[in-house]
Order: sequence, then C-alpha cells, then structure tokens
Amino acid sequence: YVSCAALLLVPSSEGAPRRMHEVLGVFLHLMAVLAGTGSVPADLHSAGYAQLQAVVERTMAELSTTISSELSEPLRMVLSVVSVLTRNEDKVTQNALAQSAWNFVRDAHRTDVCIRFEAEVIICAAFRHAARTLAIKLPTD
Repeated sequence: YVSCAALLLVPSSEGAPRRMHEVLGVFLHLMAVLAGTGSVPADLHSAGYAQLQAVVERTMAELSTTISSELSEPLRMVLSVVSVLTRNEDKVTQNALAQSAWNFVRDAHRTDVCIRFEAEVIICAAFRHAARTLAIKLPTD
C-alpha cells in the first residue's frame, strides 16, 4: 500500500494530482495480474474498495508526516546558514539567497543526491550555487 500512497502523493506535491480511483484501479489490476486471477474492473462502491481506500489514505497521512519532518530539518538548516552568511546584507538579498538555496535543496531531493551525500554537504553546495547564480559574494572566513 505504500507504493500506492506514494503514487498519489508525489504528483500532488508536483502540482499534478492524480485521482484516487485511478491509482487504485491500476493498483488492483496489477495485484490481480500478479496473483494470476483474471482482472476485473474495480467496484468503486464495494466494501473491499472502501477498506482499501481507507488503508491507502492512512498510509498517505503517515508518508506525508514523515516527508514533511524530513524536509523541515534542511529548511531550518538553510535559514540558520543564510542568517550567518549574509549578516551584512539587506533583507531582500537574504530572502533571495534563502529561496534560491531552498529550491536547490528541494531539487536535490528529487534525485539520488540525498542518498549519496550528507545533508550538510548538499546545503553547502546549494548555497554556493545560489550565491553564484545571484552574484552574491560569500564570506571567506
């Protein structure tokens, strides 16, 4: 059920949500094919379908909580680093650097970079790239 919940969560975070009955229909079809039983259209009004939908919704809530807690830590790190790096800059520059670095960190979460490197390394790279993109001189000490 985790894969089904993930298939529902990822497109919604990207701005292109899928309807639950579409994903559950494909999921039930795949389960029937793998079990060797004949594939029949899902009865959207059956008790079994309602139970499956409830399980997937609970799994989605758990995944969403886990993902949001995983993403909040790098955000806190980005905000603390930007305050240290841009002490002498104005608020607009600080916000632009923070937003750009955060965008790079979120993009890194869509690849295998977050598996290969520690969070601190990713954030340092994101700040370096954001500063170069925005032509902001970072302190050397």
